[in-house]
Amino acid sequence: MRKLFSTIDRTEALNAKFALESNGVPVYIGGEHSGPAPGFLLADVYTVWVCLDHQFVDACRFMQDDSHEISCPVSMDEFNVAAEEARKEKWPWISDLIMLPLMAVAAFGFIAWIVSRVLAA
Repeated sequence: MRKLFSTIDRTEALNAKFALESNGVPVYIGGEHSGPAPGFLLADVYTVWVCLDHQFVDACRFMQDDSHEISCPVSMDEFNVAAEEARKEKWPWISDLIMLPLMAVAAFGFIAWIVSRVLAA
């Protein structure tokens, strides 16, 4: 996956995604589902990524000249099915298996500490 560009304009990012995907170039928009953060002027930044590295140069040329023909387009339906299957095959992250018990122990310890302070008072 390679970064094509970043923008604060959500419409620009979505237009690029639509144009590229309709020509067989899978695109991911980073920050698409995030919202503005309090206190930040430019909190929304959308980053457009080309999913397949070998299509990056074609995508750059297409963004400069929309008459450029993509040399190796892929079927978006097939790409999405393959991506979903890959997601399903992933085993739960080891960090999730470790962090959940650690957080439970930390929460229990904190509650025990508070109860001991209340009872000591």
